[in-house]
Amino acid sequence: MKRRGLFTRNLFQTFTAFLFVCLCAFLTAIDIKTEPPQSQAALSPSFSVDKSGIVTTRASGTATVTAMMKDKTVSVQVVAPKPGPAKIEVRPETASGLVGDDIRLNAVAVDAKGKERTDLTVDWKSGNPAVAAVNADGIVSLKAAGTVTIVASAEGKTASAVLTVANPPTAKVDVRPAVAALFVGETKQLEAVAVDAKNGEQKDPAATWQTGSPSIASVSNNGLVTANAVGSAVITAAVGSITSSPVTVTVKAKESSSLKLLQDELRTRLRGKDPSELIYLSGITGEIAGTGDPTKFAGDAEQAGLSQHPLALELAELPKDRYGLIDWATAIKTEKVKPRYSIDPKAGADEVPFQLDVVVFTKSQFMPDVIFPHFVHTLWLTCTNCHPAIFPMNAKEANRTMTMPRIASGEFCGRCHNRVAFPLSDCLRCHVKPKEMPPVDPDYQAQNKARMP
Repeated sequence: MKRRGLFTRNLFQTFTAFLFVCLCAFLTAIDIKTEPPQSQAALSPSFSVDKSGIVTTRASGTATVTAMMKDKTVSVQVVAPKPGPAKIEVRPETASGLVGDDIRLNAVAVDAKGKERTDLTVDWKSGNPAVAAVNADGIVSLKAAGTVTIVASAEGKTASAVLTVANPPTAKVDVRPAVAALFVGETKQLEAVAVDAKNGEQKDPAATWQTGSPSIASVSNNGLVTANAVGSAVITAAVGSITSSPVTVTVKAKESSSLKLLQDELRTRLRGKDPSELIYLSGITGEIAGTGDPTKFAGDAEQAGLSQHPLALELAELPKDRYGLIDWATAIKTEKVKPRYSIDPKAGADEVPFQLDVVVFTKSQFMPDVIFPHFVHTLWLTCTNCHPAIFPMNAKEANRTMTMPRIASGEFCGRCHNRVAFPLSDCLRCHVKPKEMPPVDPDYQAQNKARMP
């Protein structure tokens, strides 16, 4: 389509116009030519004008059209703008992904002839930033499960894409807190957290809760635990086919003034008993071990995990070390306890404690050596409790292989210490012999000659 005058025509549309030059009515000849400004010289191939004044454009841009007659000229600037898009499209129109993923969207303008433009400035907007956020480049970050619409706008046209976001597959389920201690009648809220392979967490998933002992601790559909009776129960949460590690809930009796009444009652019952015998009070029957069937008590107590009565241990007033733990060695020396060789009161001693101190040389020149007293150990134990399964009978061989890391992991002295005996952190309970320089043990010198100064 053409228009005469001061309009233009390009590849998208043809502008035509009449150019009237009213210099005088008797002009005999008019010469018309295009003269693009120097700064627009590159656009001149996109414009043309014929002798009748019809300007044709082949691309967007500007040019100057000049009409000349003798020594008279008239110039007009012609502008050919870029045509606006007929529509824009967002590609892809639909997509899906997992929380934590990124999806790139592209906006493309299409003109009336179906040709594409990619030079548009596009504004992006998310219909729900909590589910997915989009930046200026069209990159969408998926944040939470759900459906969201992403809208692109450019030059008055809009288009959108619909994204579906799902949670990643659950790799494991954590229950928090991992342990719980309650008194009867109390409640505790547990939380299930689904953790994916990237350690992303989804709190409050649809979890199925289960308790192993509902009579002791029950659990509701939302993870609320109720303590019903004294004991312990195992609680688990499952999300889909993934089950959490078990959480142990310990339920205790309510502490109240009744505790003192129980202690007073126990004192009355035990009046006249040897206080050193109190550690043998049954946690099940309430009777001193050995005052009935000497075989039944041990078996029942061991199965119930109540080999000693907790109130009786308090009444025994056993000495404590600086860590607040029972100092069994001092308890023996002060005769607060009198270790038995059997729970059968008729059984006699099968071994007599003996005095034998063994020096264990440390492998460090800065740590005192250890003195191992057989006497206090043989008050409780027999030789076969330790030899040869735990300690070789060859003391030098045991000294060569014994290290603190191995002890801390439960070998050698660690079979009892850190468990029922005083902790390994109380170093000076064992390391009591000052280091002599050089060490007095020839074998130690030979083994460590290269390390000695």
